[in-house]
Amino acid sequence: MASLYGSDSALDGHFKTLLYDFYGAMLTEHQQQCFTLYHEDDCSLVEISEEMNTSPQAVSDLLRRTTQKLEKYETKLGLVQRYLLQLDTAQYMRGLIESLDEPMKKNLLTQLDALLRM
Repeated sequence: MASLYGSDSALDGHFKTLLYDFYGAMLTEHQQQCFTLYHEDDCSLVEISEEMNTSPQAVSDLLRRTTQKLEKYETKLGLVQRYLLQLDTAQYMRGLIESLDEPMKKNLLTQLDALLRM
């Protein structure tokens, strides 16, 4: 399965973190540990292999399979895509609200902020 988000760019890394935030609980503890060490703690493959008592190649393979699993969950459930769409919509709405008169603007911004905190 090809990566949904291309190469390991900063955007790709951010998206992988979002995938993990949404679906990480569905991974095994072993997958969670490896993913966290690599993507959040910024450990090298060698450091992770030493921590997990395995080879760097095994860590690389595990990270690849874990990322594929997270992408498969997103393909089936679409929670991250839905979340990002909601954020875009909220930003668009905020722009529209900014053009209103002050009393209405304040009321709608308060309601929008309350929705975003849910």
